[in-house]
Amino acid sequence: MDKKTKEKLVKLIGNGHISYKDIKDNLPCIIELELESMVRQPPSNIDCLVQCSANIPLGQGNYHFLATDTFSLTSHGKDLLYEIQKEELVERHFKETMSLNRKVYIIAIIGAIIGVLGLIVSLLKG
Repeated sequence: MDKKTKEKLVKLIGNGHISYKDIKDNLPCIIELELESMVRQPPSNIDCLVQCSANIPLGQGNYHFLATDTFSLTSHGKDLLYEIQKEELVERHFKETMSLNRKVYIIAIIGAIIGVLGLIVSLLKG
């Protein structure tokens, strides 16, 4: 599973979409075997981002998730969610700052135009 898909999965679970059905509906690209492999990682492993409520038997590929199986984030998953949210907040603040800068720039140009027009009018009158 690529990093982008892992991030989407962590965001989904972090936003309350915890059932296997929710995950498949929102991320149809997720392969059941990859998700099973991720869930099988020991919680101390950095690749272990999610846990499953189901008791998955030993042996890769021996379990098929039910629509009602639920997932939760491990501590590594929560750390990744925090980093994602922090990056999104920084990006949102950057966009808001750029928008505000554009408005200030436009107001400055309008002020300069009004100043030039005022100067022209005063020169024509006097």
